[in-house]
Amino acid sequence: MAAAVILLVLQLGRVYLRLQWRRKRSTARFRRQLLRGGMSPEQARQLSDQYGSFASLRQILGQGRAGIPFLR
Repeated sequence: MAAAVILLVLQLGRVYLRLQWRRKRSTARFRRQLLRGGMSPEQARQLSDQYGSFASLRQILGQGRAGIPFLR
């Protein structure tokens, strides 16, 4: 039982780190595309920060059940 819990925690940690890495990479890609499209750097930063915060686990958990659509 304890080994299964440890394995689960390790797997969840790996998934979380992968999510964070992909979120950071996609946010940077999104920002670059906005800048190439002619958006001002300040607006691109604000918009890409909002885009990146969409997958923020901290914000999802901070919202409680309201942040998880199928638990509403």
